[in-house]
Amino acid sequence: MSNTLTNTDPEIVVQEVFPAFKAGLAPINAFSTSFDAEAKAKGASIQVPVITAKTANVASFTTYEDGDTTIVGTQVTLGTHVRSGSHMTDVEAGKTPVNAFMAMAKEDAYACGLSVFQGVIGLIVAGTFGNTANTEKLVVTSANYDADDLAEAIKLLRKRNALGAISAIHDLDYWAGMQKDNAVQSASALGSDEMIRDGAVGRLLGASMYFTNAFPTALTNENTGVVIAVPSAVAVALRPVVPQDGAAQAGLQFATATDPETGLTLGYRRWYNTATGYRWHCFECLYGASAVQAAGAVRVVSA
Repeated sequence: MSNTLTNTDPEIVVQEVFPAFKAGLAPINAFSTSFDAEAKAKGASIQVPVITAKTANVASFTTYEDGDTTIVGTQVTLGTHVRSGSHMTDVEAGKTPVNAFMAMAKEDAYACGLSVFQGVIGLIVAGTFGNTANTEKLVVTSANYDADDLAEAIKLLRKRNALGAISAIHDLDYWAGMQKDNAVQSASALGSDEMIRDGAVGRLLGASMYFTNAFPTALTNENTGVVIAVPSAVAVALRPVVPQDGAAQAGLQFATATDPETGLTLGYRRWYNTATGYRWHCFECLYGASAVQAAGAVRVVSA
């Protein structure tokens, strides 16, 4: 006897919950990424293209055929297998509506995305990206943080010759400080009422704005409340995991969902244990991340 849930084929489930996975990952768009639907094994290496700054040649030269490309393939190892799963008994399945099952699945998908994000942003620490005030970090408390401080942090980043689109990732304390800034709340100043209406703003001072409640201890231990970065700061690769041959014959159901624009792919597997009467499901992916350009990020810290 198996669960009596309907309209929960693996393909339907993974497509339904994929937005939750992307939501957990959202701030990762700040970095250089390589997403693909091609399955890989843990430990495989991926080349992630990263654009970094160059210095022009002003010395005497005898040939034009010199100089390295500014697009460098950074090798990233898929060293972390992220997964989050849940289960439901036969008795629970008979009493639980399908929308509750989907809500449970969304939590697992979001957890996977969030775990990847935490592993990636956790690389932006003082030992790698520097700890000099007013050069590599800006010191300001969350209560005093506002758009002027963001402008100052962006200036520090640009002074480090960091290239590319700028993103600002905030924890909730610093995001609250930004929300209280009268200049940001003012529709006439911002050009939109999205902050005062929705509590969010897509771009500010040329930076894409993100906020999260998921800064890992690697950042909170250093009192980091905001990370301002360009894509070359970190390289990220993510791939799905595909079951071995024979898994389907053993009763495993499997599906993936892929974002057509980015190639971002999430895997979903589901199986039933006849001995316990439990239906299990699991969302998973493989990822790896490497810090690349130390000048590619500036931190805002409280002390």
